[in-house]
Amino acid sequence: MQRTPPPTTPPAQRLKYSSNPELPETCGADDNTFVSLRKRKQPDDKNVKAVLEFVDQKINDQLSSWKLQLDITIAESIRNSIGTVIDKAKENISNYK
Repeated sequence: MQRTPPPTTPPAQRLKYSSNPELPETCGADDNTFVSLRKRKQPDDKNVKAVLEFVDQKINDQLSSWKLQLDITIAESIRNSIGTVIDKAKENISNYK
C-alpha cells in the first residue's frame, strides 16, 4: 500500500520518495549529477573478431562434415541402384537361355 501525503501539506514539505516518507523532497537533486553510472564492460574488437573467426571455423567444419556424409550417402545409393539393375539384368539374361 503506497502512502501519499495529505492534500493540506505545502508543496515544499511534500515527499518525493513515497516508498520512504522520511526522505524529504529536497534530499535529491533533479539532475542527478551526483549519481555515477557503472558501464558494462564492452568486449574488445580483438575479442569480437576472434570469436567470429572461431564460430566461422566451426560452421565451416560442420558444413564440410555434412557434405562428406552426404557425398558418401549419395555414392552408396548410386552403387546400390546400379547393383540392383545389374543383378536384374543378369537374372533376365540367365532366364532367357
